[in-house]
Amino acid sequence: MSSTTPQPDFLRPTRGASTWAWLALVLSLLVLADAVHDAWRSWQARQLAMAIEPPAPVAPPPKLDAEHQRALKRAHAQLDRPWPQAFAGIEGIQRPGVRWLALDIGDGGQMRLEGLAPDAAAAIAVAETLRRQAAWHDAVPGRIENGALADGPVRFELSATMVGAEVP
Repeated sequence: MSSTTPQPDFLRPTRGASTWAWLALVLSLLVLADAVHDAWRSWQARQLAMAIEPPAPVAPPPKLDAEHQRALKRAHAQLDRPWPQAFAGIEGIQRPGVRWLALDIGDGGQMRLEGLAPDAAAAIAVAETLRRQAAWHDAVPGRIENGALADGPVRFELSATMVGAEVP
């Protein structure tokens, strides 16, 4: 009896890798090594370029002429006004039958309010209420018109100036 392992005939005989497979593996590894080397050189060149080139200087803002400076001061003066208190005061005027139609605030802080009231006395009372608030002064009724019907609402207009409306 021999000491060799029997080889059944239904299994394919095993062979080692062919020479072409080893050649393809070596060639693939060479291409991969070249790609890694190229990426490394690109990274080094980028790092060198970033170290040599100083950052671009930031240009100073252009000088404003006198007209633009005045406009900028007016805009800052508008933003510095007590807007929340002013609008809260207008919205807080609760008179029976008074409805607001329009609100217009000019550049200088002058406000024009239009509304409907049941009668002229209510419109004058609204102006007085607005005048007593801290954010507004000089609130006066500018116009009071009777409605088309005798018992209809009165259309009124108020003019007021916001406190601190004087622009420097």
